Amino acid sequence: QTPSFFLKSGQVFSGSGAGQVLFLIRFVLDFKKDLKIRSQPCVVGDRPRGTRARRPPRARRWLARGAAAVGRILEGLGVDVVFGLCGDTSLPFYDALVDSKQLHHVLTRDERCASFMADAYARLSGRVGVCEGPSGGGATYILPGVAEANESSVPLVCLTSDIGVEDRGKGTLTELDQAGLFAPVSKQVFSPTSGADLPHMLRSAFREATTGSLGACHVSLPLDVQGQPVDASDVHADERFGRYPDERLAPR
Repeated sequence: QTPSFFLKSGQVFSGSGAGQVLFLIRFVLDFKKDLKIRSQPCVVGDRPRGTRARRPPRARRWLARGAAAVGRILEGLGVDVVFGLCGDTSLPFYDALVDSKQLHHVLTRDERCASFMADAYARLSGRVGVCEGPSGGGATYILPGVAEANESSVPLVCLTSDIGVEDRGKGTLTELDQAGLFAPVSKQVFSPTSGADLPHMLRSAFREATTGSLGACHVSLPLDVQGQPVDASDVHADERFGRYPDERLAPR
């Protein structure tokens, strides 16, 4: 039976004897020539041939304006460690953590660990402990450490992301009344509904936690508020309120 050979074009060559040998030699030479051409640098547009074109940097999905303000204010307060666990509503805030050269994020096993670690950090360092968690179940899990810090008069600020303000009351997944949840176990709760409210409320949380009777405060970070623009002149902080005790109660 006469052997057959498949060509690159899909055609089949059939033959015998010297014809097959000559065909194979020519086929090998053509193949080597093709490899040599492919190995030579050849400019295609503005890049060498054989290299992948560089894509332009992808624009971030989240406009981390309010979230970036949170990061700047935390830096101004002297915060250097944040304990927490990520969730989908926390992504803008995590962008701010990545952009910061001062804030160090400690990823915990769960939200309960984050609040208890922030409590221990505050007791040992003399600085305000900061923990963060996602919306829904994350807010319920982080609650025990906040209650412990508040009852022990340990200054702690808990940040939990939340669904967007416009999505409330529509049966959105992870929707939860965070203000009603944290009010009984914290010194004060702050629920900003716009980017303009966020800087003032965050500064107030640190001042409340370190002034008078020490305790824990809670600040919610709705997803849409994290992306709303914030006036640059309002992004500032007083480093005094990052430590405790800042302002003691005067004796009566």
